[in-house]
Amino acid sequence: HLHGGTAGFDQRLWQGRETGAGVEFRRHSPEGEEGYPGALDVSVHFALGDDGTLRIDYAATTSTPTVVTLTNHSYFNLAGRGDILDHELRLSASRYTPTDATLIP
Repeated sequence: HLHGGTAGFDQRLWQGRETGAGVEFRRHSPEGEEGYPGALDVSVHFALGDDGTLRIDYAATTSTPTVVTLTNHSYFNLAGRGDILDHELRLSASRYTPTDATLIP
C-alpha cells in the first residue's frame, strides 16, 4: 500500500494529549483494517527542542508479524502567507530511495 490504503491513518481519528515538551498522538488499528494482518498500536510524539528543532518519534507494536513503516508528510509555509507552490527545497543527500510511476519504492 501507498499511504496505508484507501482510508489510511491520515483519514483516521487519533487520540491526542499534551506532554511536557509537545504533543503525542495514539491510534489503535484493529486486525484486518485495510487488509493488514493483526492489530497495530501506534504513537507519534512531536516535540520542540530548546534550540528550536522539531523532533518526531514513532513507536508501533503489532499483534502479529507485519511490516510497518511510518513517516510524516508535513508541509510548512516558510513565507507565513499564501501557498507553498513556489517553495523550493534542496536536500544534500548521498542516497535516496527511487520510486516507480506509482510512487512505490
